[in-house]
Amino acid sequence: MSNQDSLTEERLPMPTLTLPRPVATEEAAIQQAMLDYAEGWYTGDMARMRRALHPALAKRATLPADDGTMALSEYPAEALIARVGKNTPEAFADAPKASRVTIFAVHGNTATGLLEMDGWTDFMHVIKVDGAWQVINILWEPNA
Repeated sequence: MSNQDSLTEERLPMPTLTLPRPVATEEAAIQQAMLDYAEGWYTGDMARMRRALHPALAKRATLPADDGTMALSEYPAEALIARVGKNTPEAFADAPKASRVTIFAVHGNTATGLLEMDGWTDFMHVIKVDGAWQVINILWEPNA
C-alpha cells in the first residue's frame, strides 16, 4: 500500500463566524458619532464635527468632473471641518435633515455602518480610540 492509498480525505465543516453584538451603549456611541458628523454639517458646528471625525479621516466619492468624466473627490478631516465652519443653520433652515443610521457590524474597536441622509448616502468605518468612537473612512454618493 502506498502513502497515497493510506491518505483519506476528511471533510470538516466550515466554521461559521458570528460576531458578538455589541452592548447597547457601544451601539449608541457609534450611532452618535455618525449622527454628530451629519448634524454637525447641517448646523455648522465645527466642534461637533471635529469630535465625530478621526484626524486621519478619508472621505471619498466618485463625482462628475467639469469635463463630464468621473473623478475621485477626496476630503481629509481638516478640510471637511473647515468647510463645515462655512455652513450656517440658516443656510439649511429649509433643507430636509432626515438621517437614518444602520450599523452593519462591530468587532472590537471597529465598526461599519450606513448613514442615509436626504442629500447623500455614506458608508462609514468607525473606530474606537481612547474610549471614543470616531469616523475614519467615508465612501459616499449623492442621492438621485
